[in-house]
Amino acid sequence: MERSDINLNFWSSERQQRVECQVYLNNPESRQRKTIVNVTKVMERSDINLKLETRNQKLFYPSATGRNRYYAWFGALHTRVDLLFYAPYPEAKFLEVEEAVRQRLAEIEQMGNRFDPQSELSQAVRQAHERPVRLSPELYALLTRCREGRLQTGGLFDITVNSPAFKPGLAQSVELTADGCLRLHTSDVVLDLSGILKGYALEQLRMLLTTKGIADAVVNLGNSSIMALGDVPLDIPLGHCLTTSGNATATRRHIRNPLTGAFIEGVSLAKVITANAIDGEIQSIASFIQTAEVKEKQTGQKNLF
Repeated sequence: MERSDINLNFWSSERQQRVECQVYLNNPESRQRKTIVNVTKVMERSDINLKLETRNQKLFYPSATGRNRYYAWFGALHTRVDLLFYAPYPEAKFLEVEEAVRQRLAEIEQMGNRFDPQSELSQAVRQAHERPVRLSPELYALLTRCREGRLQTGGLFDITVNSPAFKPGLAQSVELTADGCLRLHTSDVVLDLSGILKGYALEQLRMLLTTKGIADAVVNLGNSSIMALGDVPLDIPLGHCLTTSGNATATRRHIRNPLTGAFIEGVSLAKVITANAIDGEIQSIASFIQTAEVKEKQTGQKNLF
């Protein structure tokens, strides 16, 4: 197996914020590779007992103090998920917690993944322009939060923005009835939860880890949605989340201004730290779009960064 001695990092967006347990893994730019390469260094210590499984991307660090560490990564929600746990647990218990995290993320995908035609969201959207469709309480609550986010941001957060025939105001055609149903009053509407689903997942995992007795943890969803719980080596306030929205490269172009219908172009990022990850997703998108509007007014040129 080819060696690639690149240091694993959790990111703080402005710079790579290195976690306490340093391991040398695959190049982070190739984040979808499915094997961990040989470990060449762990905290420059020779007295640490490292257990490595290359197939399942798991690392377990026993500690003489009882504060054992467990790291794992895998793919979910169309991104890479990195987990770092601290607890006085044996490896088998950490494995159980990781499996519970995987299962919860799979459930969230099955509920809200618009790219999966069999997800609850996709099936509801296909039928809701013909008749009201009853939603699960979970999806209904999430769509209600999206509606609140649109109102709170003056329309800058809008889950209809990626509809094929989008035009400003399209969100007005989405109705959530008092009896828990979705009704679309216009056909060809797409409800895209990509801008909020990772934040929702972080809040769900916050509750899950609490029930599993994991008080100290980092959960990193694609380097753009990161949650720090308890005593962990990150520059994020305890219990808070760091959320980033924007274009990391000049060719990145994926966020649309719902008030104009135009895509935001150019390199620019908006970062927020919030006590609630869902709030962070909504606020970071709104902040990114507002920043683009300000720069456009200052330069007199559309989407110039």
